[in-house]
Amino acid sequence: MGRPKAIGRRAELLDAALAALADRGITGLRIKDVADQAGVSTGTVHYHFNDIEELVVAIHEMAVDRFGVGRRELASSIPDARDRVIALAETGIPSASDDPLVSTLYELGIVNRRVSIHRALVRSLYDQQVAMYASAIEV
Repeated sequence: MGRPKAIGRRAELLDAALAALADRGITGLRIKDVADQAGVSTGTVHYHFNDIEELVVAIHEMAVDRFGVGRRELASSIPDARDRVIALAETGIPSASDDPLVSTLYELGIVNRRVSIHRALVRSLYDQQVAMYASAIEV
């Protein structure tokens, strides 16, 4: 596991990348855009991510964690099946129309067909969603 300061910087860069994605879109995103948004040098971004693809994959993994792992943990802590389904639905719907992670997931649909890692991540997220709802409904 990385050092706490490095983990914090990496999280800041991912947030900056989400903001830059909102401005430039997935196909126009560059390391320089992320660096400018974060107020750091491109070298700092490259220290944490080898290239733009690695950074985009990290964002995609963050989305899978938020909408998959995080929601599954929440659901498992709710004993009542009805309340569990409601919580899953409420946390699966963006709380604001400008949710950067949701917008990014839509953007990633563009690269989904061309890049196998993104296809796998989309499939993983879809499978997790189906499994969560199926598990809650079966109860």
